[in-house]
Amino acid sequence: MAKSVEQLRRESEQSRAELSSTVEALRDRISETTSPEHIKAEVRDYVADKATGWLDQLKQQAMENPLQALAAGSAIALPALRLARAIPLPMLLVGAGFALSSSKVRGKAAEALGPTLQPVKEFIGSATEKAQDLSQDAVAAASDLSGQAR
Repeated sequence: MAKSVEQLRRESEQSRAELSSTVEALRDRISETTSPEHIKAEVRDYVADKATGWLDQLKQQAMENPLQALAAGSAIALPALRLARAIPLPMLLVGAGFALSSSKVRGKAAEALGPTLQPVKEFIGSATEKAQDLSQDAVAAASDLSGQAR
């Protein structure tokens, strides 16, 4: 029942091919998980999860003890306000310009200010309509006066 040399070669070649395909599959899987994009995505997701958990915990603590939250907020806000007042206004405007040059920041600012700006837009629209109506009335009155003067 000894295997022939040819049979052993075929089996070894088949085993080698299977091993090669397994190694290729492992190499592909490893390259997917160790790519810079994958690592960045993993880190971004991890940081987002930790930040969300930290903010939720902070909100819970603030709801449980509002006076402590007020004291902590004041302890942070006063130095931040002093720092902001120490920065010259032109520097703040330059920083705001750089921030608003980013489409991501503009989108978030528009999203945050959307509910506030909607009444302003409606007011400007109605004021524009009233100004156009007054302008048309003034033109009509002027043409009536010029027609009567003849």
